[in-house]
Amino acid sequence: MGGDLESLWEWLAKWVIILAVAETVLNDWSSWADQHLLVTIPAGILLAAAGAMFGPAISRYLRRRPVHTLPQVTEQAKPTPVTAVTYPPEHLAAITATGFEEACCELLRRDGYKGTKRVGGPRDEGADVYSWTPDGRKIVVQCKQYTKPVGPEDVRAFNGCARPTHHADLPVMIALNGFTAQATAAAGEYAIHLLQRDTLVRWAAGEHLQALLPALSASRPTDLAVSQ
Repeated sequence: MGGDLESLWEWLAKWVIILAVAETVLNDWSSWADQHLLVTIPAGILLAAAGAMFGPAISRYLRRRPVHTLPQVTEQAKPTPVTAVTYPPEHLAAITATGFEEACCELLRRDGYKGTKRVGGPRDEGADVYSWTPDGRKIVVQCKQYTKPVGPEDVRAFNGCARPTHHADLPVMIALNGFTAQATAAAGEYAIHLLQRDTLVRWAAGEHLQALLPALSASRPTDLAVSQ
């Protein structure tokens, strides 16, 4: 408290001195002006005329000058985090057959396979999805959203069209509820790659397809005879 009062008194003392000096100067100027009235009046007239003459021009010049302001610091936009495509099993079971094919397309795109497109439909001739590996091999996918495991007859039907009709390098069957033991054996005979239910769930949860189907990361496979 004492320090604040001391600072206040110092401030008041400074202003008293300033006012005293200002009063002295004004008194001296007033005395001088009274003694030199013939000089003071013309000088005042000249100053007023100069202000009237040059004031508008000075004002216009000042308005034209660019105003330099400090740049505003704005928060940089943060990049939107990339969210990996994933699907829970219940979603894959609830969507339509077309939606299931589209979901498989999105998962293939997520894993970096090129040119992925859905080709399934009434006249698909056994193929639902086309895609290509980074080294140019064609993947032909058949998607089965059956409520029960896929049987060997579907594997045989796909074997009859995947390579001859669709020119697949890598024929793949994806089944929501897996394959029977007989279907798995038939796929091994025909060199058809199966994505069983457990591997489908892992793939849809974020695992890369190459980790689940190593053949997709291997070199071009040797063409096998197709059993009709």
